[in-house]
Amino acid sequence: MIITKEETEYYHNIYMQGISTLKLGKMFNLNPDTLRENFHRYGLYVRSNKENSRRFFADFNYFERIDTAEKAYWLGFIYADGYVSSTNGKRFGMSLSIKDIDHLEKLNRCLKSTYPINTYTVNHGYKIGSEYCRLIISSDKLYDDLVNQGVYEHKTNIIQKPNIEKQFYAPFILGLFDGDGSIFLNHTKSPFYNINFMGTLDIIEFIQNYFIEEKLVSYLNKPYQKREGQSVYALRYGGNVIVEKIMTHLYQTVDTDLPLKRKYELYLKCKQRKFD
Repeated sequence: MIITKEETEYYHNIYMQGISTLKLGKMFNLNPDTLRENFHRYGLYVRSNKENSRRFFADFNYFERIDTAEKAYWLGFIYADGYVSSTNGKRFGMSLSIKDIDHLEKLNRCLKSTYPINTYTVNHGYKIGSEYCRLIISSDKLYDDLVNQGVYEHKTNIIQKPNIEKQFYAPFILGLFDGDGSIFLNHTKSPFYNINFMGTLDIIEFIQNYFIEEKLVSYLNKPYQKREGQSVYALRYGGNVIVEKIMTHLYQTVDTDLPLKRKYELYLKCKQRKFD
């Protein structure tokens, strides 16, 4: 039986949802070996025996190419708040405060992941008693692709600007902002909003250069070091007009249900000049 490329891609989309070639064959009256051969023929991802024995599944190819605003946004968020590790197997992980568990659930949905999001309570340090949530996905492919996209192990002090197309710079920067930036109200006689971006000097320069090129700002702000001895810097812009201009530009590049909700709501307050 001849299976066209279009048909193969259709079957592969179902396969990537965690359905085995054996089940696919039964669903469509096809030989499982023929399906696997066609996947290989057209350069489509085929799970290893190790991966076939998984309890959980995800779109492990998601970060192979950054070709959508959604992927660029999540890559930026992972640059800020995610990590990869090769200790005891290659995996990707992310931990967030329990108040942002819905955002972690959103990432899980985008990855078509069935991996669980577990919750924990901090039992030591100054945050003792606080709750957080964590997603861990074990996958050689996901790990390798994220490393290729610049997400290195122990990346905090060494991370550099991404190698992505310029059309995806804005959603990537928005992801960085949601992961490690802030927007807050300065309570003065004439209240105004501020925004902060954080990262290495290379990341900060990347952000500033983009803002200049897009005419979102007309001057360079001097970044300041967060902690002496670290390579993490902060970049701040203040003023309702400039904050609205920058954030409107970033938010308009993605669907409004994608960004972190609590920061988006503060942006709307800035836009509406609400200072409560």
